[in-house]
Amino acid sequence: MIEVSDEAIAKILTALAANNGKVPRIIVRKGGCAGTMLALVLEPARETDERITSNGIAFAVSHEAREYVADIYIHVKYGLGSEIIIRNNAAAVTCNCGKSFRT
Repeated sequence: MIEVSDEAIAKILTALAANNGKVPRIIVRKGGCAGTMLALVLEPARETDERITSNGIAFAVSHEAREYVADIYIHVKYGLGSEIIIRNNAAAVTCNCGKSFRT
């Protein structure tokens, strides 16, 4: 299940309006304190992506990210600016910043 905060929905919809033909795509990146991170990028969907709709937004989920999206929360984190963070609620270990995890 993908849960999306109201603030994240607004940021995603604003970004989509300025990026014709691109979709919010969830991908895996190696790195961070705990080793694995999920990232949200705007790019064309790939043929191998799974499509999941949540809160009215159609996400493309990369093949590598599928195993991690069963219970995630997408929200906005504020600091000197703002950024979209994906929290994996099923993670066994997470880092303090909330960006990376281990299952």
